Amino acid sequence: MARKEAPIKTDSKGGANEVLGIGLLALAVLFLLALFSFDKGDLSLNGTNVNDPLHNLVGTLGAWLAQGCFMALGVAAYLLPPLTLIFSLAFFTDKLDGLRRRWPWAVALVLAGAAGLSLYPGLFGGLAQSLNTVDAGGYVGLLLHKGIFQHVGTAGATVLLLAIYMVSLLYLTNFQLKEWLKAAREKWKQRKVDRSQPLANEEIELNQRESDLQQRVADLQKELADAAQAMPIGVTREEPNIIDLSQPQTRPKVAVEDADDATEPRRKLAAIVFTDIVDYSSLANRDEKAALKLLKKQRRLLKPLVKQFEGEWLKEIGDGLLLSFDSSLSAVECALAIQAKVLGVEHLELRIGIHQGDVVREGNDILGDGVNIASRIEKYAPVGGVAVSGKIQQDLISQPQYEVRLLGEFVLEGVAQKAEIFTVAIAVEVLPETVFEDEDLTANPDAKAEDQADHAVATAEDILGGSEDDTEPSVHIAPAISSTGPAKPKRAKRPKPTAVARGPMIENYKLPPVEFLQAPEFIANPVDSTEELKAAAIIIQQTLKQFGVEVALGDITKGPTITRFELHPAPGVKMEKITTYTNNIAAALEAERINILAPVPGKSTVGVEVPNRIKTKVIMRDLLESDEWKNSKAKVPVALGKDVYGKPIVADLAEMPHLLIAGATGAGKSVCMNGIVASLLYKFSPDELRLVMIDPKVVELQMYNTLPHLAMPVVTDPKKVILALRWVVSEMEKRYKIFAKENVKNIHSFNNRRRDKPPAPPEPQMTLFDGERGSSEGFAVEIDEEIVVPRDEEIEIPDRLSYIVVVIDELADLMLTAPAEVENAIARITQMARAAGIHCIVATQRPSVKVITGVIKANIPSRIAFQVASKIDSRVILDEMGAEKLLGKGDMLYQPPGAPKPIRAQGPLVTDEEVQQIVSFITGQGKPKFEVDITQQLSKPALAGSAISGEDEDLIQQCIEVIRSEQKASVSKLQRRLRLGYTRAARIMDELEDRGIVGPAQGHEPREILIDLDGGGADGRGQGVPELV
Repeated sequence: MARKEAPIKTDSKGGANEVLGIGLLALAVLFLLALFSFDKGDLSLNGTNVNDPLHNLVGTLGAWLAQGCFMALGVAAYLLPPLTLIFSLAFFTDKLDGLRRRWPWAVALVLAGAAGLSLYPGLFGGLAQSLNTVDAGGYVGLLLHKGIFQHVGTAGATVLLLAIYMVSLLYLTNFQLKEWLKAAREKWKQRKVDRSQPLANEEIELNQRESDLQQRVADLQKELADAAQAMPIGVTREEPNIIDLSQPQTRPKVAVEDADDATEPRRKLAAIVFTDIVDYSSLANRDEKAALKLLKKQRRLLKPLVKQFEGEWLKEIGDGLLLSFDSSLSAVECALAIQAKVLGVEHLELRIGIHQGDVVREGNDILGDGVNIASRIEKYAPVGGVAVSGKIQQDLISQPQYEVRLLGEFVLEGVAQKAEIFTVAIAVEVLPETVFEDEDLTANPDAKAEDQADHAVATAEDILGGSEDDTEPSVHIAPAISSTGPAKPKRAKRPKPTAVARGPMIENYKLPPVEFLQAPEFIANPVDSTEELKAAAIIIQQTLKQFGVEVALGDITKGPTITRFELHPAPGVKMEKITTYTNNIAAALEAERINILAPVPGKSTVGVEVPNRIKTKVIMRDLLESDEWKNSKAKVPVALGKDVYGKPIVADLAEMPHLLIAGATGAGKSVCMNGIVASLLYKFSPDELRLVMIDPKVVELQMYNTLPHLAMPVVTDPKKVILALRWVVSEMEKRYKIFAKENVKNIHSFNNRRRDKPPAPPEPQMTLFDGERGSSEGFAVEIDEEIVVPRDEEIEIPDRLSYIVVVIDELADLMLTAPAEVENAIARITQMARAAGIHCIVATQRPSVKVITGVIKANIPSRIAFQVASKIDSRVILDEMGAEKLLGKGDMLYQPPGAPKPIRAQGPLVTDEEVQQIVSFITGQGKPKFEVDITQQLSKPALAGSAISGEDEDLIQQCIEVIRSEQKASVSKLQRRLRLGYTRAARIMDELEDRGIVGPAQGHEPREILIDLDGGGADGRGQGVPELV
């Protein structure tokens, strides 16, 4: 089927133009023949004999035409044939279409020539005589000379006429004098280049490319200007707005028409100091003049101090002062200096509150959360002291010269939750006791004593749960009662309390500095990148126009890897129609591959994403120094990269709550995971974050093996991965038990709970008899020492819980080893572990349905797709196409939770050397503290699968049937049912443990059944287990 040709627009004036062109062409030929064959003897008017035959090739008409032209214009009449010929050609070709509107410059050219010839009658007198005219410039030149140019003299008239002549010639020929001079200068520069020097040829080639590109842009702009008249109604053509965001630390510029400096509020992050005079209102009521003098004295004393510490005097609010400082340390130093300055000054007793937050200037008003919270903290400060918020306290941890004490948790007006407030003083000084004027703020002595008891140093008995001897602590159970009276009491052993994993507490722990990361590289922009982008935009527009698709140019946004050209379709043009011409646009731009967004999310435009010829790196340090990272409200922030508009992407792992990373080999998965881990290490200390790393490829995560954040060594054996995942599931279940006892829903609520709330009342117990007298309806209960009654007191409640992040570098290897167990363990973690503060990051280089199963995808909504080989792989990861068009080297599509479309971004570059420096810095502060139970299990050697013969495999299946029927797993059970020896039965039981079917030995108790053998979920002891197959 033949391709449908684009409609061709016809010009309604085409016929008239052709007639005019033919007429002017004929007139030019007549002028040429008549003027150049002129002989004054052809006319009797000249007083000579008339030639017979006539010499003029056009006859009598030509003789009279030539004589009239020479009489009027003199020698300048010879300009008429070439000018008329050029104007005739303008009606036949579109390239000279603009010449038709320049006829006034042709008239000016002829008049200037005639006037110029009249200036020098002696020089051109012979020509005038041969042409039988009064002057070399004819009557027109003579009149111009006598009437105008004789007043400026011959030299002045020559200069003016030459200028007019040159300007007319430039406009007629469209000659670019500036470009010609520029080209001449470039050629002169190239002559001066020493070709023997290195990169000399590259420099010459670059200069030549610049010239060609400028010429190409000029041609395209001319074509666009010529086509402006044919633009359909409703489509406006504007100069595209180019936004270059490929360099570090760049942001989109606000349009001039949208910015208003007079009304736009100015926002910045600063440390805010709010001071207030104690009992100022009482003094003002008693003596108003004394109160005013006190304010003047305060201003006179404090302004030099604020200036000394480089602070800003924002505003005076009554007796309060609002000060701003660039750093928290300067704010605290100035506040302490102020208190020392006013010490002993009568009536000038201050309370000072400090908080770090936003400050917004809106006219004469000072707004922002920093101002609001600082003014509310001030009332809790001691008289003559300084109170700070938790943010300031974090900044002072590394400053030993200050003594920071917790004042308490208070509910601030306008703040949803309680805020911790601290007092600050010089380490050698002691602040006076806090004096509260409001009775509601007076602390309860009993509560204070309980709070001090909670924060007391733990003893060895508190930690071990008993005395220093080897006997375990015992618990007294109520004696059994029979109808004849109380029985003899017996003791039952109580197991150790269940405890969750805790990270090591490292004193004076410091987060790694950003100096370990590579500094952003500011690379000079490519030559004339602006012209190149405009030329590419015009090419896209012209390519679509060839197929009858009318579009107008929009913004051009240059990102680190790609440039997005936005197009505004004309009314009636379907956006889907533009996407069909993807290959045509790519061929016109000579691009390796392009991607078309129809529409751009959140806009009414179509985006054409074209790879940059020179790509810019996204540096991790640039992200960590950005305002998005510093001001992020995320609970578990991770830096993922920069989007097309140059905005850093800082995601919250707690909101994801899990992340799937997939892509082809070499696309950037491991670098992305290193960036995520590095951003976590820059945010959390070992007691705030635990890491569980699984690395079947052995070499990717081994560099983190010495981190104190690790809960266990990096797991590299695929057969032992299920043990690590089971430990994570067990940790999750323990945390949910703690949440249930504390009556909270998630880790955030648990960490921010009230520590001083009263304990829950004990549950009422039903009595079996009345008083000490036995009841005839009672019954005897004999308590066995082996029976242990589970109670809430057996769960150890920590003060805070740390986040746990599980990092799996290659899921495909795990799915080959134990697909059912791995899939179900990951599903269990991803389904329930969010509220427990456990998050999973899974990466794979084989995005197939056998690796990324439907169960895994359903529980991991947040995904990152790097370059893949086919559309099918892209659908497996993102449920839509697009990843196959990525460019590799960190170019990715990020699907945030709840977003309708994935976001294209460029991941940060984190090198192995940078990771080594970060790990070495953290390891130097503390060693890893692995969990004992899981570390011992991981240290056991794995049984090689090749040691099992076919006969043993049949016997193993029989053992599984026995376990299924008996719902118990023990060596003695297998010995009795299958008549096996102890050695062989124990070896088979160990094999079942390695396969993840049964758990480890538990003394004399049966082993735990880890998989659902009959669909009932029983493990042989009346307890449900998660279904793993």
